[in-house]
Amino acid sequence: MVPFDYVNQGHVNLRGFEAEATWKPIRALKFNLAYAWTELNSDNPFGINFSHSNPRQIGNVLVTWQLSERWQTSLDYYYASQMEWLNDGTPIPATHYLAWRLARQFTEGVSLALKLENILHDQVTYKNTNEVGRIVFGELETRF
Repeated sequence: MVPFDYVNQGHVNLRGFEAEATWKPIRALKFNLAYAWTELNSDNPFGINFSHSNPRQIGNVLVTWQLSERWQTSLDYYYASQMEWLNDGTPIPATHYLAWRLARQFTEGVSLALKLENILHDQVTYKNTNEVGRIVFGELETRF
């Protein structure tokens, strides 16, 4: 037996749309585009600000270029509008994220990549005291 009573209270109305497209102008170049718009309205029971707990807009552009048979590079841009996490989180400003990747495939299922993340600036996550700086790292991928 659970010693707590849980009750769903309050009203939330969520609406929005998503769109995604892929474009390959030439064989070696591919653009992936995505966008989502969400509107969340709530009577905000218990003083919890549900209405601001999700980003209203999210967008992504991924550009992939196959440089040769074994080399590939990509650039990824991501945007999320401001939001406020529930409970202990703090308001988070709009996020602009940029990452770059250069990879070489050695054999079928084995590749090595150099990755750079947060190229534009540090990212704030959950609380404004949680900042993730620029990151450079290697990635080894094996499939078996």
